[in-house]
Amino acid sequence: MTNIKTRDSRIERLLAALRSGDAAQIEALCHPDMVVEDPESLPYGGVYRGFAGMCEVSAKLFAAVTDWKVETERIIGDAGGEDFVLVQRMTGRATSTGRPIDMSILEHYRFRDGLLVSIRPYYWDTKAIIGLLCEK
Repeated sequence: MTNIKTRDSRIERLLAALRSGDAAQIEALCHPDMVVEDPESLPYGGVYRGFAGMCEVSAKLFAAVTDWKVETERIIGDAGGEDFVLVQRMTGRATSTGRPIDMSILEHYRFRDGLLVSIRPYYWDTKAIIGLLCEK
């Protein structure tokens, strides 16, 4: 993951915790009203609530994509503010098809009271990711 320097290190702490899989640290950085919204058309799509929901969608993503990696390329907006977007590169291999994945994603992050309250990913090409994950 690219080392993005910001005025506010909360996103750096969150990304480091996500990379390490430190569940206690991730939970400590999440607001109780946390929501993750993935496109319904994806195998792991849906609205996931709370830290338990974040764990559920992560497990589904890791089941759908092996060798999953995300590199943050840049931040759009003020990472110290309430709303900003991460421009990321997602790579891995679709579990069901074996096809490689290499795609840009924008993830809208929203914080409240200093804690992460929502993540909404926007895939560069939703049809392509569905094809990679679902078609044989």
